[in-house]
Amino acid sequence: MVYHLVLCEIFNEKIHGFDSQSDKNINNSYLVIEKIDLLRENEYKYIEDLIDLYNIKYDDILQNYNYYKHPYIRNYKAIIEKEDYIKLEIGECFYLDGGECVVILKTFWLRIIQRKWKKIFQLRRECLEKRKKIENLKYKEYNGKWPYECMLPSFCLFS
Repeated sequence: MVYHLVLCEIFNEKIHGFDSQSDKNINNSYLVIEKIDLLRENEYKYIEDLIDLYNIKYDDILQNYNYYKHPYIRNYKAIIEKEDYIKLEIGECFYLDGGECVVILKTFWLRIIQRKWKKIFQLRRECLEKRKKIENLKYKEYNGKWPYECMLPSFCLFS
C-alpha cells in the first residue's frame, strides 16, 4: 500500500458530471483533486492557494440549491459548508474502471486516536494528582499498590 498526501472532495454528479463511461460505484467516493508525492518547500504556497480556490468554489456552489443535494449523503450541505472541507489528507489512491482517481482516506484514524489519547492523557494527569494526596500515599505504603482511583488508565481504541 502506498499512501499519498491528497486534496480530495466527495463526488457529486451534479458538480463533476456522470456519463456512460463513469464507474457505477463512484457516488460514495472521494475524488482526488491533487495528489502530492513529496511536499517540497515551494509547494506549500501552491497547496494553500489551491485549497483557497476550492473553498471559494464551494462557497459559490452553496449559492445554488441544486448543487448541494447529494443522492446518498443526507448532510452533504453541512459537510461542504465547513471551512476545512478541502484540506490535506492522507490516503490510498486508486483508479476506477471509468478512469476516475479516487482515494480511501486514512487521516480520520489519526483523528480518532488523537481524541482518545487526549482523554487518556487528561485522566492520567488527574490520576497523578490523586497520587500526591497523603491518604493515597499511605494506602500505597500499607498495601503495596495504589487505590483503584489512582490506577493509570491505558489506551484502548474501542472503549
